[in-house]
Amino acid sequence: MIALGIEAHVAVATNMLALTFMSVGGSLPFIGRGVLSRSHLLSSIVLTIIGSGLGALLLLRVPLKALQITIAVAMIGVAVFSLLNKNLGGASHDAPRHTTG
Repeated sequence: MIALGIEAHVAVATNMLALTFMSVGGSLPFIGRGVLSRSHLLSSIVLTIIGSGLGALLLLRVPLKALQITIAVAMIGVAVFSLLNKNLGGASHDAPRHTTG
């Protein structure tokens, strides 16, 4: 979005909002299967909202150039990490399995 000329702060905020909805959507199947503890769910949501608010306030105080450099370094870091860990996210035999009944 930044490459398309959208202001960096707006682009990051839009991305974070989209990630919030993706996170909720991705969590729903795990909640339905009972993999996530419902007792910890409320505190996790509250802490997430607090962290998001603090992050948004911090974002408003970060100079544009520092934000652009941080985003570029983070993207390069994620790309390198992804290339070095090609099998990450694949099926794992060590992962706990939830069984019912």
